[in-house]
Amino acid sequence: MQLVYISAISVLTKRQKEQLVEEEIKRLQESETVLLTDFTGLPVSEANTLRKSLKEIGASYKVVKKRLLKLVFKGGKIDIDPKEIEGQIGVVFSPKDLTETSQTVYRFGKENEENFKILG
Repeated sequence: MQLVYISAISVLTKRQKEQLVEEEIKRLQESETVLLTDFTGLPVSEANTLRKSLKEIGASYKVVKKRLLKLVFKGGKIDIDPKEIEGQIGVVFSPKDLTETSQTVYRFGKENEENFKILG
């Protein structure tokens, strides 16, 4: 028996994608800090470790397809085209200031520097 992995985002209906974009625009607008990361090659267990660390400070880590992320940024009036960025993009949304959020992400990045980079 062969198992095939299908991304959950690829099987969403148009309305579900619209709702996702609306939710992420709201999250973006409520955030004091937004960081873009490249998580190419990062094991799921490590990504979950980052999510847990960020949750402790009230932040979240989301992976959104580049096409949908472009719509989120456009809705938040941010002029960034994620399609121009190489790698797999993860986004940290945080109501905290840049210092507290970036310390958590930076420490994680130092421990996983082969598979994780802060893009901006």
